[in-house]
Amino acid sequence: MSRLPLALVIGLLVATAAQGQITINGSGPSFPSIQAAIVAASNGDVIDVGAGTYFENLNLGGKHLRIEGAGAGLTILDGSGTGRCLSILQGSPGTTRIENMTIRNGRHPGGFTNPMERSGGGILARGQGPLSWTLRLEDLIIENCEADLGGGVFAEPFIDLVIKNSIIRQNGQHPTIAAPVGSAGGGVFGGTMEIEDCLIENNSCDGLTGPAGPYGFGGGVYCELAPGDLKLSRTTIRGNHAHIGGGIAANPVGDVEIMDCIIRGNTTDQLDSGSAIDVVGQSNSFMTPPTTELLIDNCLITGNQFAPGGTLGPATAIFALAPTITIQRSTITRNGAAAPFGPPPTTIEAFLPAPIPGSQFAIRNSIVSGNFDERVTAQGFASVVTTRSLLALPVQIFGGSATNNTGLIVGLDPAFKDPAGGDLQLRPGSPAVDAGNAGPGTPSQDLLGLPRVVGAAPDMGCFELQNQDPGPAFAGTTSTSDVLSFNGTSGGITRSVTVDAGSICTIAVAAPTPGLPAPFILWGYLGVPGPAQAFPIPFAGGSMAFLPHLLGIGDPLLFTFSNNILSPNSGLLFSTPAPWQATGPCAPFPITMTLQGLIVDGPGALRLTNAMTLHAR
Repeated sequence: MSRLPLALVIGLLVATAAQGQITINGSGPSFPSIQAAIVAASNGDVIDVGAGTYFENLNLGGKHLRIEGAGAGLTILDGSGTGRCLSILQGSPGTTRIENMTIRNGRHPGGFTNPMERSGGGILARGQGPLSWTLRLEDLIIENCEADLGGGVFAEPFIDLVIKNSIIRQNGQHPTIAAPVGSAGGGVFGGTMEIEDCLIENNSCDGLTGPAGPYGFGGGVYCELAPGDLKLSRTTIRGNHAHIGGGIAANPVGDVEIMDCIIRGNTTDQLDSGSAIDVVGQSNSFMTPPTTELLIDNCLITGNQFAPGGTLGPATAIFALAPTITIQRSTITRNGAAAPFGPPPTTIEAFLPAPIPGSQFAIRNSIVSGNFDERVTAQGFASVVTTRSLLALPVQIFGGSATNNTGLIVGLDPAFKDPAGGDLQLRPGSPAVDAGNAGPGTPSQDLLGLPRVVGAAPDMGCFELQNQDPGPAFAGTTSTSDVLSFNGTSGGITRSVTVDAGSICTIAVAAPTPGLPAPFILWGYLGVPGPAQAFPIPFAGGSMAFLPHLLGIGDPLLFTFSNNILSPNSGLLFSTPAPWQATGPCAPFPITMTLQGLIVDGPGALRLTNAMTLHAR
């Protein structure tokens, strides 16, 4: 589950132009610039950077430091478009950390003779020789940075790159300078990577035109010859573009693991490349085949397609060359679009150029249906497994592979709630409901953080159909039936609202009595409380859907969202008495939270608001 502050504070992106204090280890004199503090710091020191906008191009000078801002919307490192924001060259093992700031308007210094000079518009991380060290990036916004390799972040393959709770957006190759050997990693370029609870959106690497023709890998994320693994979890990757691998492209030696992610609306225009995911496993030796394993688990992959105006032919949603490919508990739908020429694109292409003993392509507990071209193809695998899944068409198998089709449903409508509107949860009566298989490794939650097994068996796909009526504790006791709303709705009978991760949303509390201001307090719960968690509030005349934070301090699932009824005004979000509303960006990654509170309902009356659940997906 994501850490609370970044996930829940609406109105995060508030900038200031005034500079604050810059200190080392929280004490001593304030330095005139961040670079001056870096020069004075010693290995292992913490540089605290106060709120403000700093127009600098930093170089850590081989030191392992922790540079910590006052918050992603408060401390801003601006490269001014004249050079990269941060250069890190390390000559010793250790960990460097950059946290709690915005990094923007960085640009590689140019020159094409050295690939490093074309790398890392926002952050460039290198080592002296094949030296392994760790770079941790947390609670950052990295935006509007340019480089041919790693527009937002570039880390050499042997560096362990960890990115958490961050937004990486609108980075990529310079739009008018041709890269002679192409581009890669519009958002992030790295080797061994762990990316968790992030939003990676609207990055691109077109490649333009070099000697070998158009060449651009990984609009959102590119993994190059990683000695370790690429792991993505609870991350949304959307609106990115590249010639190959619009969302994710990887040429790893190690494994690729994509779990609890949303990959949506990415584009590519290269023949047979993956618009959402493109993985080509590599080998440690020319004499041995690759050993890469690709796992896609509990993911939503939708709206990825051939780029409008592209000229190189159709693209599949997922292209994978690896001896072990497993897709499970995932929903893959509404991908693909017509190309100006060439054959129709497949939805999934699993490919081995030559048979590998023991190789396997498997789809389990998943839905692959409603795509522009419904074909799923597998070539060269020793076995093809499609169990407990709903597919529009059977897998097309080339190469005499053995098959296992236990519990396979072919050709039925999965009955999504509103596919045209983007709601891909299941309706009651869907053939995918209770049709999956519960076994070892079945997670406790679906992609929205809701219980994974509600009925007799888990549902197919990434969403579990929940009980429709959350119970009387969600109704509240005010004289006005519903006073709490998200985006103008209180969620209907289910008392739940689903929004896109990172989208602009509005929370509002209405006054029960028009014209009479009503102080209130809202408490939150991370997840969806069950009926057994209802807590009686005698003076409010009913039961709250969950234990209020005031009585459950210390429980990490409980928090105060906003409070103007008790002094001082507290909580994650400042508020005034109802009628009140606040608008801002929602969580940039999948998360589920439930809100309910107390509100003054007329003179001397304190009542429960309705409860409602917000799903950011």
